Amino acid sequence: MANEFDGIREKLIRANENVVNLKREIDRFIKEGEYSVLVNPDDELMSKAMAYHRQRKMPLRFSVLCGEVVHHLRSSLDHIVWFFSDSVYREKYRVNIQFPILKVRPSNPGSISRYEGKIRGIGSRLIRDMIGDLQPYQSLTPTRTFLWVINDMDIVDKHQELIVMFDSGEFIPNEPHRFAAFQREHPDLSPVQLARHFQREGRFFSQISFRKFGGWAIQPVIPGLEQLTNHVSRIVSTFEGEVGQVRHYT
Repeated sequence: MANEFDGIREKLIRANENVVNLKREIDRFIKEGEYSVLVNPDDELMSKAMAYHRQRKMPLRFSVLCGEVVHHLRSSLDHIVWFFSDSVYREKYRVNIQFPILKVRPSNPGSISRYEGKIRGIGSRLIRDMIGDLQPYQSLTPTRTFLWVINDMDIVDKHQELIVMFDSGEFIPNEPHRFAAFQREHPDLSPVQLARHFQREGRFFSQISFRKFGGWAIQPVIPGLEQLTNHVSRIVSTFEGEVGQVRHYT
């Protein structure tokens, strides 16, 4: 007998497939151009590389694939709420059922009503509390939580393609321990800025990034999508583990 979470798992599998396919396409795109890898770069070489990459036309397909990944993740969360909602609420208020993702705690009648409307069909206090504990407003930096990033990116993708661009990279230093210590002391420096500081002391690999990633200004596409996918997968596993403990109305 198929587990009722199998449909959610299929969405996550599809999301992972898109990430893998996108990585292949991005790697090929970068290698087909110039300055894909800079060995011991100096300021002049870094400037030439960044100027070259910024003028390259980005394939629209990259944005589309990113949007598909984000949509599968958002949909997986919504299906969790659908699963635990009772059949009567499903029938009457199907369009309201959604996994709430809020960066501000509901505090007035309107916001509380909107929040409750999404999960009112869930009879289990345990599941309701689990959803509440995951809310971005529980964090000191709500816009830097993965759930908020997913919600924000899904909304953006409904109205325009997610913006991807060349403006970052991965720097592999010759002396990793010294580099790591410097990076910890300067957490706000971008890979490009770190590479400039350690010029002629490593290799710089060009990457494609999101211009906006929640509360982060720039985030490399593949590592970012992998983090989001892994996070949702853990959430799904946690809720699936409670299925046997919670009465599910069908």
